[in-house]
Amino acid sequence: MNFDEAFEHCKNGVATEEEKQYVKQQLEKANEFLNSESVREDSPVKEADAEEVKKAKKKFKWQYVVIPVCSLIGVLMAIAAILGGVFGSAASYAKKSVAFSKAECAELAKDKAYEFVTDRSLPSILGVTSKDDFVVDDMDREFNYSGSDIKNSYYSWIVELEAYDFEIKIEVDTRNGNCKVIKVK
Repeated sequence: MNFDEAFEHCKNGVATEEEKQYVKQQLEKANEFLNSESVREDSPVKEADAEEVKKAKKKFKWQYVVIPVCSLIGVLMAIAAILGGVFGSAASYAKKSVAFSKAECAELAKDKAYEFVTDRSLPSILGVTSKDDFVVDDMDREFNYSGSDIKNSYYSWIVELEAYDFEIKIEVDTRNGNCKVIKVK
């Protein structure tokens, strides 16, 4: 006999005496099973001792913390090695292409600044009479490279010059001494 069908008939009030008796027996068995002490004692869940907890924590730590962190560090080191090789070789090529020193670049920048001022007929307004009137305010070395051709990388100097209230910023290419005006105030 099927319990589900017999139980459904009992709920609807159309069960035979035999079905009622069967449902009653099955419910008594279920209640007896739930109330028995042996079921609770043989439960698959048990208290863990301190050593088992320690082992579980260690396994969790290795699985979810240490291994991913070590993997991330390894990936970052590989990326750093690759980028170091690329930019290191680019810097090497740039150092080999330097033809003008820092002092020579400052003089070239002064020449370009004086040329810039005289081409615009500003010397009389600014009070500039020679390139020596310009004073180097700041010099920054800049690394220039092309991503597609690192062999053509080079250094340039950004030279900031002042003459009275006039300020000019000039970029000097260390390979060939070419100067270009970047900013005028």
